[in-house]
Amino acid sequence: MSSQNQQSWVLFTLQFLIFPTLFAKVSAFDRPECLARVTALLKDDNVSLNPAYFWQPNGVSMTDPVLTVAGCKALCRGGSRWYIDIGPRLMTWLLPIVLLIGNLDVSPLDKWRYIEVFHLIGDPMDSSWSFLAKTEAWASCHRLIAQHYPMNSGLGVLLGRKPTLPISTEDIERSPSISSTIDITILSSGLSINELATVVAGIKEVLGPSFNPLHQLLMHVRPGLQPQTKEYNAQIQTLRGAAFKIAERRTDDILRTVFAVVIYLLQILAGFTKVLGGGNSSPPGGRIGTAMLLTWLLPTVIFSNFVGGFASRRDCFEIIKTMIQEVDKQSRQPPDSALQQRLQDKKKFTENQRWSGGSYIYRPQKYVSFGAPSRRRKILIWLLSIAPVLIALVSGSVIMWYVPPGGLSCRGILFIMITLAWLFSACVTWFCSRAQIAKGKQLWTIILIKDILVGMPIMLIVFLSCSGLFNTCFCWAVTFSWGKLGYLPLNVEKEFDYKNGTIYPALVGGCLVLQFATLIAMLIVGGKGRGLMRWSEQDKERVFLEQRSGAVPDLECENMKEK
Repeated sequence: MSSQNQQSWVLFTLQFLIFPTLFAKVSAFDRPECLARVTALLKDDNVSLNPAYFWQPNGVSMTDPVLTVAGCKALCRGGSRWYIDIGPRLMTWLLPIVLLIGNLDVSPLDKWRYIEVFHLIGDPMDSSWSFLAKTEAWASCHRLIAQHYPMNSGLGVLLGRKPTLPISTEDIERSPSISSTIDITILSSGLSINELATVVAGIKEVLGPSFNPLHQLLMHVRPGLQPQTKEYNAQIQTLRGAAFKIAERRTDDILRTVFAVVIYLLQILAGFTKVLGGGNSSPPGGRIGTAMLLTWLLPTVIFSNFVGGFASRRDCFEIIKTMIQEVDKQSRQPPDSALQQRLQDKKKFTENQRWSGGSYIYRPQKYVSFGAPSRRRKILIWLLSIAPVLIALVSGSVIMWYVPPGGLSCRGILFIMITLAWLFSACVTWFCSRAQIAKGKQLWTIILIKDILVGMPIMLIVFLSCSGLFNTCFCWAVTFSWGKLGYLPLNVEKEFDYKNGTIYPALVGGCLVLQFATLIAMLIVGGKGRGLMRWSEQDKERVFLEQRSGAVPDLECENMKEK
């Protein structure tokens, strides 16, 4: 790096990080006012201007003056750096972003739910990763059941597999009364794969990722019951009822989020179409780039609504507790399982939900111990987690590159720094969880403080950049690219109009297409887990009617459909 570029980086760091307000009057740049002033000076025969003030390849032109950085500071100094149209800028490009953040499907953790917004803003990569890992944990529950419940033409028996399931050492240590193997055929003729997997996923919501929820369930199920007997049917109906209630209590705010996305897209369209938006109060290049930097919110927020949550943080706990109580009534000696111990202390469960699985956006232990995905699938999930932020960075940076005069500007450097901050934040979250420097509430507090320290300055700088923070001669001259040869064209209205009708819409459209393509990929990867906890209305209606009538379902058809 040349000494000139090194000086540019030092100057930008001082201006951006230490004392930005000191430059407010010294280097403020108002292009229309400067153009009028320079044109008037060039027409005045009594004024002699230094040729060094003008960019030599263009010469001294009255109709199209192009200044050097020195010329800009000498001829365009004074005034305020802050834009006079801050309101329209924020209303057009940033207000829809705020609406998207407001539509994030957060966990029902009382007032603590709003803390999750800090993690979204301060660590977007880990937020997306956590949502995907949550659906993967549910998918692991489905795989766990499907792996040991292959049905045979409606006979409800296991094919080619042992009717016992080995128990992990961790489960045995935490639940001394558990045996080394458990017969899992006792439920095979009464529950479909999806129903039993939903119950198992509900138990996992209560226990967290460390226990095998199927082991815990089968410890409470009464063994030796013959199918179609009164006791057996009562046990099956209890489990099916619990599965139905878990699916029924899940929230569904997708339609509301769709409206917010439509408003966002209309605002973007209005920024390029005078018929809808009435035109822009000033050239929109910089604000478009800033808005594109935040488009990672689209796939993350929409996916969070597809994942959903419970209407109340007590819903799943109460459903599982009632189910276990009903099942234990038929047992002569109810087991002292880890699940039973957890259900006995409701206050501790609700207090610990923030850091023990109740928050879907914060998940330090990404994958469950009983059915982690393959290495290839983990890499795919990780790539999908970082893709929205990288797409936003590239799109915003390319748009800023095309802002006249063209090159790496202060905002382009800002975008890179913000993305690096988000990447650093994700690495800190991963390291703190992996190294186990803290656990539970302590780890949650460390991550929260980190998210606030990263996210709040980023949002402040984004707001200030849209308000005129980088409206200076130094930044408009893209000194990072041109060094001493940096220049500022003053008559750029036609160039902005051309790019606003061609290049900018193409880049914005490409960015949005890629973001929605990422969302579709996330929905496909998390499809099995989402479908487990979010039943269709037809399935819920069918189970509801069967529960009321006491009918026995056709498991052959249901399991073939689920597979």
